[in-house]
Amino acid sequence: MRKTLLATAVAIAAFFPLTLGADPLAGRVSLGYTSTSGNTDEQKSNFNFDLSQQRNEKLRFGYSGSATHGRANGETNADKQSISMVSEFIRNERDSAYVNSGYLKDRFAGYDQRLNMGIGLFRYFVKDDKASLKGSLGIDLTREDYTDDTSSTEKWLKFGLNGNRTMNENLRFISSIELGTPRSDYQDRYQLDSMIGGLCAVNSEIDLEIKYVINYRKTPLVAGKEKQDSNFLTSLVYKM
Repeated sequence: MRKTLLATAVAIAAFFPLTLGADPLAGRVSLGYTSTSGNTDEQKSNFNFDLSQQRNEKLRFGYSGSATHGRANGETNADKQSISMVSEFIRNERDSAYVNSGYLKDRFAGYDQRLNMGIGLFRYFVKDDKASLKGSLGIDLTREDYTDDTSSTEKWLKFGLNGNRTMNENLRFISSIELGTPRSDYQDRYQLDSMIGGLCAVNSEIDLEIKYVINYRKTPLVAGKEKQDSNFLTSLVYKM
């Protein structure tokens, strides 16, 4: 019952903003593919989007998601999908409150599925045309179903930093880091997700993106899984 209620709440939080009207979306959509043949036969594809809607001066909606699929020597070795939605309630130029919801599926990391909802605060430490740095502090409630047929409902304290800096007219540096600690046994169960990369402008609408992503779990979700997953991704980005 708790799983059903949480799934329903996530769905309502995800689709409620879309019922309020279709304002123009701004942001980026990216697609990447790599293929290796010969001694190793491997293919990997990835899709990402990061979009926002400015409803008015006090409310902004954000939508982001990703999908990664990989095969090596005829067998699937990566299959991950995620989506998240954020409603940001703007207090002033530097401070906001937020409500978020999300879904994750990553069987190779041990997640059969993961649903989350949370609330928190944003703080913009740097915010101008050439650079930005945003911090976040919040609490998430998660329902996690694992690939070994176990499950867990947990409260998490979340800390995050997200930044970018324009180096010149054609190159921009991007990075993010998020630390999650559960309410119980936080020393052995904390999680760290980080990304570092760069964007090189091809023209006014297209960028080339290169990024390195690390997902670390102090204690693996399922016995036999590794603590850390890492991905090196290259993509073409369409700017909206």
